[in-house]
Amino acid sequence: MTNNSGGQIDAGDVVILDTADAVNLDCTTTTAADNGLACGMAAETIANGAAGLIQVWGKTTELKVDGTTDIAVGDFISSFTTAKIGQKATTQQPGTSLAIALEGYTTDDSSGVIDAFLLNPLNL
Repeated sequence: MTNNSGGQIDAGDVVILDTADAVNLDCTTTTAADNGLACGMAAETIANGAAGLIQVWGKTTELKVDGTTDIAVGDFISSFTTAKIGQKATTQQPGTSLAIALEGYTTDDSSGVIDAFLLNPLNL
């Protein structure tokens, strides 16, 4: 995908589908919690305007999360109000979340990096 976020994204950063370009498959970041366009995470560092790898399915050890609301194994993960970060999803159901936590994170900050299974919620 092409990074249209306006800045660099790094491995583990949560991304959403950028719907501004109807022709190309692009991604960006969001500050909206539980954004329904969340599609995965950057699998590498991608400069703004450059194409790079976005992981949408499978196990990762690099998903960045916030633990203000405790994350437990099995919790669904969605976008958070801080760009590039995931959180415990408020809806807790498949189809609206980008991943399932494979480990917990309970520290009240946005510095968490957890094992998770990405769900490809947008069927990309």
